[in-house]
Amino acid sequence: MKLTFLIPCFTTILLLVSCQPSNVQPSASQLAFSHKPPTQQDIAQHHAPLFFQDVDVTDLFVCPNSSKTGTADWIAPVNYDGDWDATNNWEHLINKGRDLGSLKGTAYINYASTASHYYFLYAVYHPRDWADSLWCSLDSHENDLEGVLLCIEKQDSHPMGILRYAATIYHSERKLYRAQDLHYRASHPKFFIQAKGHGIRKYEGLADEDGTHIVYQITEDEQKVHQPLAGKNQLPQTVYYHLVPTKTTLWARRDQPLLFTGNSFNGDTYRDNAAHAPWGWGSIGTDPAGFIKDKFSLKSWDTTYLTKDF
Repeated sequence: MKLTFLIPCFTTILLLVSCQPSNVQPSASQLAFSHKPPTQQDIAQHHAPLFFQDVDVTDLFVCPNSSKTGTADWIAPVNYDGDWDATNNWEHLINKGRDLGSLKGTAYINYASTASHYYFLYAVYHPRDWADSLWCSLDSHENDLEGVLLCIEKQDSHPMGILRYAATIYHSERKLYRAQDLHYRASHPKFFIQAKGHGIRKYEGLADEDGTHIVYQITEDEQKVHQPLAGKNQLPQTVYYHLVPTKTTLWARRDQPLLFTGNSFNGDTYRDNAAHAPWGWGSIGTDPAGFIKDKFSLKSWDTTYLTKDF
């Protein structure tokens, strides 16, 4: 009697389990098993720099109103005024930039990879490189582009990779760092951007947060990307920036004469054509694996690209 009773009950349990509704959510382990590996975009977002942008709001009389109460130190898209003409970006800073809310945080990014590493070059643009000096015509120019190169080691146990080396564009200089030289917020290395000239170096501590600065942090949500609030009383503040492919924006327009002339942006305010494009930066912009191998004196270093979008 007991055996006869147990068998139908056991059968009933099996039927109940097998007849669970199809909309039951998969377990965490099932989701992890089915999760797709991260893309280069995911990895670039994961390691994207945290930028501490210094802001000069003085508007001194020597070079009158060049900063526009700090607006000239805001990171912006190259095409913020909508015309892909780099010869009027100095002039359009306010009426076709700040007044329209179009000076939104943007970093242009190149992707490259070898079998062992990813290379991400983040480039940030300012419409003005300006100075408060007696030599405005020598120290200022229209357009400004500086950047950060990150070298990420691929590891099976770390799907997002591990940052190993970094380099920055600091005017005509290249500043070199190993991962342990840098400060971080979570996975994001910190970098400091000068006011006026916008050279980039590593973040060096609280001295780089003097209260007249903007912190630019990465987001994937386009709705969060807004330009900063204007005025010295709004500092410090934190805003978001997003990534835009260099390949389909700047490299694709390399032959447009109003935008570029050779290796430089086409600029005609103060010094002409003084801001270099990424392909004018030398190997850091065109051969990042070779650049890292050379600058850090690495011996057996893979420089054969699997992907390269520039």
